[in-house]
Amino acid sequence: MVERERSELVGKIIGVKYGNVSRKDFAYIEVQGFEVQAGREFLVGSTIARPNEDVDGLRFCVAWEAVNSYYVFDSVQACHDCIHSWYPSRQKSRFWPW
Repeated sequence: MVERERSELVGKIIGVKYGNVSRKDFAYIEVQGFEVQAGREFLVGSTIARPNEDVDGLRFCVAWEAVNSYYVFDSVQACHDCIHSWYPSRQKSRFWPW
């Protein structure tokens, strides 16, 4: 990835798929930049929470070569809107165990 393309991601809200393509490893982050760590290039950002998760604002780093694909959102709100449509809230069970 050339420097200009990397700088275009900085400040953007993205959903990134990484790792083994058969797994569902996703993170939603606000991109802060790229860093070289131990000779490898990492995409670095702050997490955006998904439903039923409490991981908002954590530092997230993923090796750029492990990234399979990513979505770019216009805003955090647009990201949340998509996340809510992709991960519908769980209905509470009407079964009472007692």
